[in-house]
Amino acid sequence: MNLSFARALACPVAPGPVASGPVTSGNDAAWAEPARSGPRRAALLAVLFAFCCLAGCAKDASPVKWDLGPEGEAMYHFLVQLEAASSGDADTYAAAGKKLLELDPSEASFLEMADFSMRRGKLEEARTIARDGLALFPASLPLTLIISDTYIQQEKFTEAADTLLFFTKGHPENQDAMQELARVYLVGERYAEFDALLRSVPPAKMTPYLHYVKARSLLNRNKLAEGEKELRLVVRQAPDMIDAWVNLGIALQLQGKHAASFPMFRKAINSDPENLGLWLRLIDAQLRAKRFDLAFRTYTEAPPSPPFQLEAGMLFVEAKQYTTARKIFLQVRDTPGAPEEVHIYLAALAMENLNNPSEALRELALIPPTSPLAERALRWRLQILEEAGRVHESVPIAKEYAEQNPDSAEFQVIYAQACAASGDTQTAIRTLRSARQKWPDNVSVALLLASVLDPNTDKDEAMRLMEFVILHQPRNAFALNYVGYMLADENRELERAYDLIARAAVEAPEDPHVADSLAWVFYRLGNYTEAWAAIRKSISLGGDHPVIWEHYGDIAVKLGNTAEARKGYSNALKTKPDDPEAIRRKLKELP
Repeated sequence: MNLSFARALACPVAPGPVASGPVTSGNDAAWAEPARSGPRRAALLAVLFAFCCLAGCAKDASPVKWDLGPEGEAMYHFLVQLEAASSGDADTYAAAGKKLLELDPSEASFLEMADFSMRRGKLEEARTIARDGLALFPASLPLTLIISDTYIQQEKFTEAADTLLFFTKGHPENQDAMQELARVYLVGERYAEFDALLRSVPPAKMTPYLHYVKARSLLNRNKLAEGEKELRLVVRQAPDMIDAWVNLGIALQLQGKHAASFPMFRKAINSDPENLGLWLRLIDAQLRAKRFDLAFRTYTEAPPSPPFQLEAGMLFVEAKQYTTARKIFLQVRDTPGAPEEVHIYLAALAMENLNNPSEALRELALIPPTSPLAERALRWRLQILEEAGRVHESVPIAKEYAEQNPDSAEFQVIYAQACAASGDTQTAIRTLRSARQKWPDNVSVALLLASVLDPNTDKDEAMRLMEFVILHQPRNAFALNYVGYMLADENRELERAYDLIARAAVEAPEDPHVADSLAWVFYRLGNYTEAWAAIRKSISLGGDHPVIWEHYGDIAVKLGNTAEARKGYSNALKTKPDDPEAIRRKLKELP
């Protein structure tokens, strides 16, 4: 006998109710072996015992063709399901379940397979199975709920409500169906139908759950005092309903009664102390009430967990309690096996709130080059160094990461960026050309290589690379602007140049360089009025480049505006142009 069968049989799964809430897991592993009735298990054990005895007695017997019959065949497929559940083979489980539905079309079998399909994310399949089951068992609320839930997961609230309405018409006394219909109206924000449904319920039949969903609908519609009143009624009638206590606390907070919410969240915590989300709600309320010491004491009472601690620390950051937040993050960092994210949190706190770039750099350096967070950490380190005027320190750091990640194009790009920023263009070009040979389809490599190539000596290669970028990323504003401007500057393919730059302007409407390119293509096309408007926009957006000011002067000359032309050329000279003599000649030629 297969040991996995024995284990499965030794640990029977008790049947339970089908969940009425939406099931979101699409993971094939998120399912368990099917629940089966006691009689079937007894019969199965008898069959297995008989098979084992036969196997032990008939050592030399010839192969026998067994005629199992319907019950035996059902047993066989049940065994297959058990083995599939044990090994995680979802497809085999589904195939065996389909066969079982044919052999044993019971309500439980339909529920089992519909729920299984829904948990795998196969909503249409789940709905079909549940409908087939309803055809045989029209009074089944669990099958109806599965159909409704598949619609809810697809946000088809009308279809979900219609499914339940059809059921309630045939079963008007079914309280569970009516409560589920109320929930669907609430989730779908169909408040008119929701209110009408609750008005139809006699006061004596208003359950705590109906009062609860009524309160939720009132809170959703910003009727906070009414919602609070309804929730107080719920917690009196059903003091064990944790969600009611939580929502009562939220209702009080929404009214600015933060301190009054403390007992509500504490009551929920007492009922479910392992629910860290409840602890976070209480800490948040205490911080909003400016009870900072109390909030930290509450934090220390909660079950320690790095994800919880990081979230709690962020609540203290939002409350501007930076010293306490840092203390919490350091506690996490010093815990064995701490998540590497804590270094990101500490770096962000150091940079954004404590104005301590050195500490941020130290924390980011603790994230190893092989970490999933390495790229993010490296980019941030280089940005901090650049802002501090320490670009020369970036190159050896980026080189180390590139060497540690030879199969990552992104780290080669970052290293090349650091080289280019430090003035070592040739190393950047060599690195990127090597990367392009290894990753010919990588857009980031092509884009940066085109950017660092000398437009005077490597213009054709740069243009080919930028055309490659546009082919793969047709909305890349930098590449669109680059190719469009180069065409306009060479006074060729002006219609295409305009099209490319206009597309770049849509993607980057606030970029002064794109506005300058648009001005220049208008200039080449002879549309000087449009060119003037575009160049003025470029200046207003912060364009302060010698080429932009030279264009400003050239366009002003075409419009006969000598004063503005002189202004443009003079400002161009102030911003260190590549060819100042050419601009001085333009100044001298002005009338």
